[in-house]
Amino acid sequence: MLFLSVTSLMVAFSAALYIVSGQENNWILIPIAALTCLPVASFVTLQFSLLVELISSTYGRGIFGKQNDNTTART
Repeated sequence: MLFLSVTSLMVAFSAALYIVSGQENNWILIPIAALTCLPVASFVTLQFSLLVELISSTYGRGIFGKQNDNTTART
């Protein structure tokens, strides 16, 4: 949900920036958009491994499905 929230925040910010700056200041939109994407890119980079681990632990093989190869035969 946090990824969806950050994405919608960036879309809303970009739309507001375009509406405020208008058609006459197109040259300023690219540097501002690049600078605002830096924190989002760092957030995604830092949290992506956590998201992958969360999905694999939720939908992947659980602790009950694992079989140990080092089982000893009972005598």
